[in-house]
Formats: sequence, C-alpha cells, structure tokens
Amino acid sequence: MYIIRKSFEALYNLLKPAIFAATAKDPEKAHRLFVIFCRTLYKTKSDKAFFDYPKNSEFTKFEFSNAAGFNKNAEIPFSVLYYLGFNRAVIGTVTGEPYAGAPRPRCQRYPATQSMVNRMGLPSEGALNIAEHILKYEPSPIPLTINFAATPTKKEEQAIEDLLFTIRIMKNIKEVDRFELNISCPNISAAKYEIKALDAILNSICNKLKDKQLFLKISPDMDKEYASKLISIGCKYKIAGFVIANTTKRYIKKYIPKFPSSGGASGGAVYRHSTETQRLFENIIEENNFPQKIIACGGIDSVKKAKERLTLKTSGIQIYTPFIFYGPKLIRLIKRAYE
Repeated sequence: MYIIRKSFEALYNLLKPAIFAATAKDPEKAHRLFVIFCRTLYKTKSDKAFFDYPKNSEFTKFEFSNAAGFNKNAEIPFSVLYYLGFNRAVIGTVTGEPYAGAPRPRCQRYPATQSMVNRMGLPSEGALNIAEHILKYEPSPIPLTINFAATPTKKEEQAIEDLLFTIRIMKNIKEVDRFELNISCPNISAAKYEIKALDAILNSICNKLKDKQLFLKISPDMDKEYASKLISIGCKYKIAGFVIANTTKRYIKKYIPKFPSSGGASGGAVYRHSTETQRLFENIIEENNFPQKIIACGGIDSVKKAKERLTLKTSGIQIYTPFIFYGPKLIRLIKRAYE
C-alpha cells in the first residue's frame, strides 16, 4: 500500500502542471476532478489500498482535519479522508437553504507563492441535501465537524432561524460532535457578526446544541480589542474554542502580485496574518486562564509550519490550500513527524 501511495504522490506532482494549466481560468474544475477521483475510490472500495492506511488508527497526537471549503457539500466520502491521514473531517460551509454563491469563475491560483484568492460567496447545497449525502455513506471512521453560516440572503431574525435549521438537521447525525460557526467569510457582510449581533446569535443557538461543541471560525484581520471581545463572548456562552483563521483581505504583494477587487487570500498569503492572530488569542487566553482551545488554520504547508502552529494552547490544525499545491504527501509528512 505504501508503494501505491508513493506512486500516486509522484503522479500528482507529474500531472499538476497540466491540470493547473487546463483549469487556470476556473480552478474549481480541478477540485471537481479531485472529488470525482475520491468518490471513485470509495465506490470501488479502493480508498484503503490507494492511500496509506494509518499505522495507528487511534492517532491522537493532535487534531488533524481538512479546513472548511475542502468538502463543502460532503461530496468526499469520510473514509477517503481517513485513509489520507485525517482524524477529523470538516463539512461546509453549510447554509440552511441552498445558495448558489458568486458567479464563476470565483477563485484564482497563484502557484508561484502557493496562494489563492476566492470570492465564492458561500455556495452550498443546503443543510437538508448535505445531510442526505452524509447519511448515504457508511458510518464515518472519524468524527465530523459542521462548519455553518446563515444563508447570505437572510438577515437578523431570519439569519438566526437559518442557523437553527442547520443545527436541527445536523445535530442528530451520530458522527457529528462539533459545530463551527463561520463568522469570518470575507465575501459577505461582516455586519452579521459584529459583537452585538453575534451575542444575539449565540444566545439563540448555544442551548440548542445539546452536548455538541461549538467553535468559532474567525478572521485573521482583527485588532486586540475585537479579539478580547470575541474571547469574552466565548466565555459567556462557553464556546469550546476558535479556529484561527479564515482567509485574509490584507493582501501582501509578495504573494498576490496584482491585488483583486474582492476575495479572501489563503495559503502562503495568509500564513503570517493567521499566525499573528493565533498568538494574540493564545496570549489573551493564557493571561486570563480562559479555557478555550485553538485550532490553527491558514498556510500550514510543511512540517516546520505545523510545529510552529501547534502549541500548548493550540491542539489541532486544518489544511486546504496547501493540499492543492503539495498534494497528499503533505498530510503524510506532517502526520509521520508526530508518530
């Protein structure tokens, strides 16, 4: 099996330039090819043979999952993610109602700097359809996180009802033990998640989660004052932790040579910002002896960066954009560095 995986990793690197060239105008097409490949492995029951079967199926050195966006509509079977090396799977961002998102093309690759900019606008098949996808698979070998947000057309009370609808649909799925509220999409109005609005949202949804954990997926574009307010509201509602961070609108010319008019930058372009925000949260949490945990996300494309981000207060990592540029080998290298 190791030989098969090594062969696939070599093939991935060989085919990547051609796939990137063919999908340069619309990178979503490349992701669709990967989804089709994963589903084929699942249907032919060859996912276990194709990827390295985890040496230790109870791998718990740290939490290691895909980031939101990687498996928006639960189209990638969870056993495939498990055999890739993840010990948790994130689904979403899930919206209560189906939503088309922004018109395509809506993302752009920057291979020279391993970065991307997306202006997806939260496309989603909706909570009901996504739940149906989940339930069609065999029981997941790893726990599931539902990353969710209000359907962008919903405002105020309608937005809260939309979030509650997603919770009602998803909370009874056995493998779902965590929700991750996306309060940081750079392509929708930030007004929904100002502190006053967020307080109303959390007041409505937290008591509906039963025994499920709730994390907040936050932006890397914030100051210390806003960070302190987020942590305080996290304590008020007993939020389990924060995923740090989503994409950034603070473009760095080194990574994004020509600044786009809109969209959030990920991969290499967000690493510095997400790391700085993570350190800010770690310091505030440690100084006040707060209980929240942190999951690191954003530009983690090597063992070195994984070790930089995993600290006493940060117990897990998520990846997406680096996987696009480095392929399955990245997961194997990070995981084996901790075996």
